[in-house]
Amino acid sequence: MRVVATRAEASDVSTAISEGADAVMLSGETAMGKYPIDAVRFMNRVIVETEKDSRYQRSMRRHYSGEATCTEDAICQGVKAVVNAMPIVAMACFTTSGGTAIRLSQERALTPLLAITPHINLARRLQIHWGIDVGVWGDIKRFKTVVVAAIDAVSKRGYGKNGDWVVITVGTPFGHAGSTNTLRLAQIGDDCQLHESIGPLNTNTC
Repeated sequence: MRVVATRAEASDVSTAISEGADAVMLSGETAMGKYPIDAVRFMNRVIVETEKDSRYQRSMRRHYSGEATCTEDAICQGVKAVVNAMPIVAMACFTTSGGTAIRLSQERALTPLLAITPHINLARRLQIHWGIDVGVWGDIKRFKTVVVAAIDAVSKRGYGKNGDWVVITVGTPFGHAGSTNTLRLAQIGDDCQLHESIGPLNTNTC
């Protein structure tokens, strides 16, 4: 017997995605029904088709576009510009509070987004946000460690290989929430060589 969702169920999921929801879940009689696996599969199909719609994409761009109001916004806009201009395989975001990772998630970029944090509880919370993969790393003390940690995490997850580019965001001084002020490009390789970002990035917007 073919199992399908009702029009109301499909509409509820599609509407939630269209309004910018990061995640949806089954509840009530749907979660307790006879076909939980089919329900999840159908819900995933609705999500994928909704996100393919050009109206959804325009809505997301309108909602999160505009002038930067702080350094974090400027950095995230810079990441978006770099991702659009270069073959970036992943975005690595070092975060203490999760703010920059969540802001990047709101851009709905198709490039993998990896949030790296020393806090396991924060890592767990970030996983509910759209498109965020997480990694836990100890406290960062030197910028060289930032590059090594980013390259290591991206490579181990299979996002890239030698020669591929990764865009990294981090805040200095390290370990202070809300301090994201640096955007760098790194190329995956044995020497973890660091390359400067293309052109100056004005972050003096707060």
